[in-house]
Amino acid sequence: MIFLYLLFSIISYPAFSSISLSQHLSPPSHEQWDQLLKKNVLSGGKVNYKSMKADALLLKEYLELLRINPPATTWNQNEEMAYWINLYNAATVDLILQNYPVKSIQEIKNGKPWDEPFIGVGDKKLSLSYIENEVLRKKFSDPRIHFAINCASKSCPALMNAAFTSDLLEAQLNKA
Repeated sequence: MIFLYLLFSIISYPAFSSISLSQHLSPPSHEQWDQLLKKNVLSGGKVNYKSMKADALLLKEYLELLRINPPATTWNQNEEMAYWINLYNAATVDLILQNYPVKSIQEIKNGKPWDEPFIGVGDKKLSLSYIENEVLRKKFSDPRIHFAINCASKSCPALMNAAFTSDLLEAQLNKA
């Protein structure tokens, strides 16, 4: 019992409890998301949601990896942009899976799924709209972003069947 008390005291000590999630110096790997996309998205961008549903736990793990590894000042622009694009796309797919089967994303959250803050980034909850408009468009000002993010609507650009990565970002944005 004394051991547990000492352990709790150490963990509760301000120097240990104030460790910020943003202290991760390097960005997380997008390999898990890449594998999910290659397995469940056809080259034309059509998502096999039934198959993806079977991999929902892996998707949740990836989203948690992104949540606990928010962008840091040590990241370069391509690393940060790849993070936000992948987060947006993975969160959108996860939203569909949470409501699967669904005919249209507009059937979710009273027709406004993009406005609901449900995406964890560090200790904050953000909406798809916020990530698209306040982060991606404002911070990066790259018109190709429109073609990189997928809102799961037929009128949206196709979802690529590969994760965006910092080293391939320029080529991926040009391809999108």
